[in-house]
Amino acid sequence: MSIFDHSTNPYFTTTQNAWLRSSLHKNGLRAQQVRALAEHADTRRYLRIYCRNTSIICLQTTGNHDLATFIATSKDLAEKNIPVPHIIDHNTSLGLALISDLGDLTLRKAILKDPTQSFFLYEKAVTLMQKLQNTQPKKLKPHYTSQRAQDNMMLCVQWYCEKLCQSPLTPVERSTWQRVTAQISNLWDEIPVGVCHRDFHADNLMVTTGKLGNKLHILDYQDLSTGPFLYDLASLVTDHYQPAEKKKKSHLFKMYYKNLHQKNTNSFRQNQDWLHLLCYQRNIKNLGVFARLALTQNKYHFLDNIPRMFANMRKIAIPEQAYDELIDMLWQKFPQNRKRSIKF
Repeated sequence: MSIFDHSTNPYFTTTQNAWLRSSLHKNGLRAQQVRALAEHADTRRYLRIYCRNTSIICLQTTGNHDLATFIATSKDLAEKNIPVPHIIDHNTSLGLALISDLGDLTLRKAILKDPTQSFFLYEKAVTLMQKLQNTQPKKLKPHYTSQRAQDNMMLCVQWYCEKLCQSPLTPVERSTWQRVTAQISNLWDEIPVGVCHRDFHADNLMVTTGKLGNKLHILDYQDLSTGPFLYDLASLVTDHYQPAEKKKKSHLFKMYYKNLHQKNTNSFRQNQDWLHLLCYQRNIKNLGVFARLALTQNKYHFLDNIPRMFANMRKIAIPEQAYDELIDMLWQKFPQNRKRSIKF
């Protein structure tokens, strides 16, 4: 019996199983085992298909995930020499794509495995980020405007405060919220625009080893768009999966700034202030995103990142009283039984 039989393989529908059998056969592969990988923060699922002497990854999408754009962007970026997974085959009507297997070593895992490689690998990540930003992708999602940034921050109120913490904003708290988010929105449009991955962090970068040493590959670029040019750097240096390190953040920002195109005539301090603003917005947004994942998809493990996110926000908050007040206010709402001891 084939492993792509719905009675023995619960991951796929009968139609999906039939397509997978046909596609693997066409590519000279015979599946021996299928194993689901770690859950993602959306409607995607990744499964590793083990074949004789090799393995490939099956990307399975549901809901409104735009698989067609992912396929087109993958091919476009590969043509521009941006290291991304190779598309082996796909069927957008079934929501499936077969892609090359880059292994399990993310940048985050590589750093945990060998902390001495941290600065070296993060420098490679910044270089790769700027290479991506210097491309001209054929297809981009709509521009990440200040209004969209504001809408994303509102997820914090709707899902983190009201639903997860069951603690709606009081009139005084709402006043603080509006002061901070209005300032972020007003300054947002001052920041020069560039190509943005929108989720450029250590779990979306794979590390592979070859004859020329370690190489980084980019994952999850389906939301590639334009937006504040420092947004991806903000994602990388205040990654919600690990503590923000002041020395590393400072080093990477200086490296990034040094490599900026000459047309950016804004001062070092101005760029640094913009970076902190974007770091703050991203963490506020993700408080809501992680709360929604927990409550709608039972992915409660994402809540384990929240104390670390508060610590990161404290390290990068703009030196104004309202920002500290907002951090304190939101942290106090976090359910006591979910708090973790963490040194701010």
